[in-house]
Amino acid sequence: MFKYASEHSKLAVLCPPKDYKCSNIIAYRWIFEKDDIRNFQTQYEKFTFKVGDLVIWEKGLKHKKVPDYGVPAVVLKVLETPIIDEESPISSPYYKEELDILLGIMDEEGDFICFYYDSKRFKSFQQTTENV
Repeated sequence: MFKYASEHSKLAVLCPPKDYKCSNIIAYRWIFEKDDIRNFQTQYEKFTFKVGDLVIWEKGLKHKKVPDYGVPAVVLKVLETPIIDEESPISSPYYKEELDILLGIMDEEGDFICFYYDSKRFKSFQQTTENV
């Protein structure tokens, strides 16, 4: 995926390399292949959702019980000014999380329920189905 510019070898799992010495390494210059850049763009792209869109959790970003991975939720409201979650303890990584999207989901009993979420944790369901 990544290559050292001088050696053109694959980037090892360990970085810096095993023979790393602070005194003899000035800097590394990386060469990115075309697909690498595309992967970075999609990973860090912030989706702009609108009311009625279907969304699902981004891989590895689910931190609430519902909805499950792969289960779509419908966007009911997009807030211009996010709600700041102050219920989590200060030591939690979710303290002061910006909740800027209201999603509706069907629970196991068939009830339609709504929760506020951080939109950065979601991606478009339509984009996912188009890529499959």
